[in-house]
Amino acid sequence: MTGGLSVDQQERGLVVVAGELSLAEADKLDRHLSGLLAATDEELIVLDLASLVFIDSTGLGVLVRAQRAASERGIRLAVRNPGPQTQRLLSLTGLDAHLVLPGQAPGPKSSAGSTG
Repeated sequence: MTGGLSVDQQERGLVVVAGELSLAEADKLDRHLSGLLAATDEELIVLDLASLVFIDSTGLGVLVRAQRAASERGIRLAVRNPGPQTQRLLSLTGLDAHLVLPGQAPGPKSSAGSTG
């Protein structure tokens, strides 16, 4: 995928985010998550980032705002399958402690046979 961002609602609590989460595309995810958080009765929202190839500080800001909004509503927001670049940014900023699901190793895909 060259440029762009896709946000696909897979299940009520699972959102697949693919492409590039940058200044040009961040509003798309921000709007989606705001709407989802306002309407859901789920206790956990999971963002699958396996196909996210780029994230910048604006994208991180979207995740932080969504995490705060979720927390205010008693919802846990988490990410799974962060790629190496995403995992590095989450780690450098300390967001991994708040967002990454326990047991998730960085990489484009979760390991076969893992349980959730």
